[in-house]
Amino acid sequence: MAELAEMKELVAQMVRENARLVQAMARAPVPAPVPAPVDPAVGRAEKVAKLSLALRKSHKVKDFKDASETNIREWLKRFDQEAGSLKKMSGINDDLTRSEYVEVIKDKLEYQVVKRLDAVFIAKRPAITWEAVTTVELHTCLKKNLDPKKLMSAVYCANLVQIE
Repeated sequence: MAELAEMKELVAQMVRENARLVQAMARAPVPAPVPAPVDPAVGRAEKVAKLSLALRKSHKVKDFKDASETNIREWLKRFDQEAGSLKKMSGINDDLTRSEYVEVIKDKLEYQVVKRLDAVFIAKRPAITWEAVTTVELHTCLKKNLDPKKLMSAVYCANLVQIE
């Protein structure tokens, strides 16, 4: 019986101690977690990656294919409009840098189109690279080398030469 009384006393003491600890924890201020400082370049890269992913998922602008009937001028306008609206949703308030824009647009071009532009860049004097091309030069190359009217006339001329 004495042991039972001792055990009851120990349990009661543990309950009082637990209650005291719970009250102390409730009164103690909980420190707010300190966010790690974010490098602006890393934050910007994450936003651009989010924009690129949103453009990939977008149904308004499909990948530009070399054999498509889409006019490159029309596609570029749609691309710029969709990129502009998705930019705001991605948290990018200012314009994309040259390198960011080139990477985003390159991601929406089919592999054959990219390879064709590589050949066009090499043929230019002085030669251009993807790392150095400006948005104006890129748009000019796209319009000049992927315009369906010009391509059809070039194919027609090539066929005439083969026939003769």
